[in-house]
Amino acid sequence: MKKNSTKEIILSICMPTYNQPDAFRRAMESILPQMTPEIEIVVRDDSTNDEIAKLARFYAERVPLRYLRGVKLLKGGLDTAMLFLVEEARGKYVWWFGDEALMSGALSKVLSTLRKRPDPSFLYVNSSSFVDFSARSADLKGDGCFRDGNEVLERLGRRLTFLSATIFEREKALPAIAAAKRYIGYEFSNLYLLFYVLSQLGRFCYIGEPQFLSDPKDPQAPLSYDGFQVFCVNFFLVANEFKRRFNRRSFKRMLAENFGSIWRTILAHRAKGYKSSFGSDSSKLKIIAKLYWNFPEFWIALPLLLLPRPLLKI
Repeated sequence: MKKNSTKEIILSICMPTYNQPDAFRRAMESILPQMTPEIEIVVRDDSTNDEIAKLARFYAERVPLRYLRGVKLLKGGLDTAMLFLVEEARGKYVWWFGDEALMSGALSKVLSTLRKRPDPSFLYVNSSSFVDFSARSADLKGDGCFRDGNEVLERLGRRLTFLSATIFEREKALPAIAAAKRYIGYEFSNLYLLFYVLSQLGRFCYIGEPQFLSDPKDPQAPLSYDGFQVFCVNFFLVANEFKRRFNRRSFKRMLAENFGSIWRTILAHRAKGYKSSFGSDSSKLKIIAKLYWNFPEFWIALPLLLLPRPLLKI
């Protein structure tokens, strides 16, 4: 496989993948023409076939790429792969990258931002949609830095769960790897590392103009996993470990925004007749009450959450 020059690796693009050769090819084709000696690609492939392995061999002849084969776990596969990639990375910064595609000039823009002094500990990279270029994943304009970790929580909130939008300094995250492994299976081991980095002193920056494109996701569409468990319960539990490390107001505002999205999604899914995840008839109201009863919006949402499906359809 093609090796890096003796130049220091600044950025490790870490790609967890599973049976998605077309998405992997699309991502690599966008990365390939933008590669520089300061960048490496590290792939963790948990696929059940050799399609991505063949593609990785092809690209490794052209760019510095390390291909690592894993085994897909029944639970916590993505968590395991992400933490594994952080440990394997050799760059100063880690950029988890999924099934998106870089826009032209994105890597040059990212590298120039990471080189600015003092060194940033965290960088949020805005994105757009393949369908609607005017849409942005976060309401950020231009380039800049957040005041501190508290402002990151307030302005980004659950957008921190967007894997491909976050870049962080590897050395700042490594001490939290062992603790993050306790959350394997929650789908948010990556979030644990980000909260850990943001809870420390550092410089936290953003690139407001979109640098990559992703497939549009309908927030009201049914999910292939239990979105309620992941975004309502797991997000709360992981975040709650850090509540004393952030300003109380900022922390609660982040959770309030998350709750607002959750209860609206429940109403939409139940009205559309979905029977799983957000739309199921399970005892999710008790769970919500246990976690969010002290948020004012809970008492606004409660009567709507109690409405039967026929009324919601109306």
